[in-house]
Amino acid sequence: MKRSTLSHSFLNIILVFIESALTLLLRLDPELRKAAYPLAKQGTVVALRLYLPHVEIFATFSTKGVLLDAQLPIGRSEPDVVINAYSIQVINAITTHDSETTEKLQMRGESVQVQLVKQFIMQLGLGNLIQGLIRKIKGGKGKSKPTDAE
Repeated sequence: MKRSTLSHSFLNIILVFIESALTLLLRLDPELRKAAYPLAKQGTVVALRLYLPHVEIFATFSTKGVLLDAQLPIGRSEPDVVINAYSIQVINAITTHDSETTEKLQMRGESVQVQLVKQFIMQLGLGNLIQGLIRKIKGGKGKSKPTDAE
């Protein structure tokens, strides 16, 4: 019993850190806000069922940010979108900013909402975050030059 309580407390601490980071990212990245807005407008709840370690996390999108919790929000009988994946798959999808990796995640729910969640995950990628921070630091300089990467 004591180990379970310790695990639950540790999970809550991790969720608070991730939630704070997401809030900061949403404030800094206008493209991420655009991707999150349709989900927040609908009050979408995403269940993230992870394996290794086995844990279930609920992400509730609202106009104030993304709330992460270990329990389904009060008043909801089921989530809008369910993601079943190994923890490493989710980490890869977020860090690589790769559509193929994101497509490999098993998602169930209404197709429109699943697409919105995929767009949010793609926009959340660390590669995109780094590009956004570089643009923020450079200011208006990056807008005058066309990108050579295309």
